[in-house]
Amino acid sequence: MCARVNYKFFLKFGQRIHLEEFQKGKIYMNSLSWFANQPEENFIGDRLEGLRGVKSIPEPSFFKLRAKDKEFHFKSVGPSLLYPNRRYQGNIFCLYGGSEDLLEKYLFGLRGKLPIQDSFGKSEAFALINKPRLLIEKIVDYCKDNAYEVSYNRVDYKDYSKIDTALTPFCKRHKYSHQHEFRIYIKKNEDGPLILDIGDISDFCHIGYTKHHQNIEFRVK
Repeated sequence: MCARVNYKFFLKFGQRIHLEEFQKGKIYMNSLSWFANQPEENFIGDRLEGLRGVKSIPEPSFFKLRAKDKEFHFKSVGPSLLYPNRRYQGNIFCLYGGSEDLLEKYLFGLRGKLPIQDSFGKSEAFALINKPRLLIEKIVDYCKDNAYEVSYNRVDYKDYSKIDTALTPFCKRHKYSHQHEFRIYIKKNEDGPLILDIGDISDFCHIGYTKHHQNIEFRVK
């Protein structure tokens, strides 16, 4: 799966010590289930991460609950959202995608300012990848050499309360859309983290502190 989007750069947020390892070519990928079990308050966790499908019931619904020899009836307040237990298995690597259409949104004349402070939360630092295609190529080559099934794309943000459909590993709820996520997904049956070693990328991966960069300024030449 390949994103047909023109990306100008990627950002990776985190602690500097981890980003320095990333700069050396270490790609640390958490499992989808790890993200599903993290708290949602920091926008890292998502209890619906990796769902294979979702069903929205727009009208109020009735539910029945049995407990020993008793039966209880409930009516939902407003629409209901049902989702199965079946989830995708595998690991993901998440990046902020600086796409051409995103930059155009913040372009005024020949200059623009892209606000990123809402995306990095409490992260100490960020890594700027100014050759996004080269990063993807190195990851794909590593996966081919190690027989990993890899795919990548921009995340498709959806309003789960208004859909009744199957989902892909690249779907998330719309409340996460400020992250502008570009995702790399490796299908894997076992839980636990996965670490790739694609070799040093310091020539196109640059580290900075988030406290010094609330915005990314750019201009058209």
